[in-house]
Amino acid sequence: MKKTVLILCFILSLGLNVYGQGTVTRPDTPANTQSNRPNKPSKPRRETSSSSSQRQTVTPQWNFRIKGLSFGNTDKNTNIINSYGEKLYSKDIRFLCFQAEYDGGSSPETKTVYVKVLNPDGSLKSGSNSPAGYTAKNDITFTPGTNNKIFISGWGTESESIYSPGIYRVELYWDGKLQYQSSVRIYNRDAEIKSVSFGNFYKNGNQINSFGSTLHTGNMRYLGFNLKYDGPPTRETKTVYVKIFSPDGSMRTASTSPSGYTMNYEATFEPGSNNELWLGTYGNETRSTYVPGVHRLEFYWDGKLQYQTSVRIYD
Repeated sequence: MKKTVLILCFILSLGLNVYGQGTVTRPDTPANTQSNRPNKPSKPRRETSSSSSQRQTVTPQWNFRIKGLSFGNTDKNTNIINSYGEKLYSKDIRFLCFQAEYDGGSSPETKTVYVKVLNPDGSLKSGSNSPAGYTAKNDITFTPGTNNKIFISGWGTESESIYSPGIYRVELYWDGKLQYQSSVRIYNRDAEIKSVSFGNFYKNGNQINSFGSTLHTGNMRYLGFNLKYDGPPTRETKTVYVKIFSPDGSMRTASTSPSGYTMNYEATFEPGSNNELWLGTYGNETRSTYVPGVHRLEFYWDGKLQYQTSVRIYD
């Protein structure tokens, strides 16, 4: 009796396993349950599994991803002035341009990339041709592959730098969303004069009128200059040449004047921002040589005009 039961259990078990594979039906299944077996969901499940396997063979789709942004300096024709990744200096910059490194998607994608260049104070750089709310836009095709690089056209002017020293933030947008942002520091190559104030002094340096005071021709002796400047990365000594022009446009000179200038001074510029430097004075010990009107001053070093300003002297 026990043997019969064991044999029957083994046969039933074998039949169930074979049936579960959907290849053989059990001949010894009772008639009252056999009629319901074909309606069991085992075969449809096998078909669903087969469909799922077919879907897994389809090539997956993914989008490109920007990994980094480097900065360079070019002219208007995109000729390199400073290569990507070089240290950038304020006075050298013409067009600040961007090179994006990215991993491409499974197929090429073209996007209209909107760029924001934000000044150190947070304000947006823009011009008459800028899209509303942005600095510029570029149509860019991102190709498949890894560690790809692509040029994003820069922003600036042909004739002079519009980038003062400081940290600039660059943001890239497409599909209405911020997709990537980075920043770049632009440095002073050398001292940069921010403003000049004027005073009136005796030859020995004693003050008649303090810097910023109203100056009158009657008591003028030596016109003195106080420079406010942002310093270079390290201390630098420069020979500063000064031109002083009278209201009629003639340049003031004396027997000791260097050729083509009114005077020159040796000046040491210290690192840091908003530094001050008393550059020197120019005038006459016994009488005023400054007529009423607007006097223009120009400051030069390294053979270049670095700053110009003017001062009014009253009657």
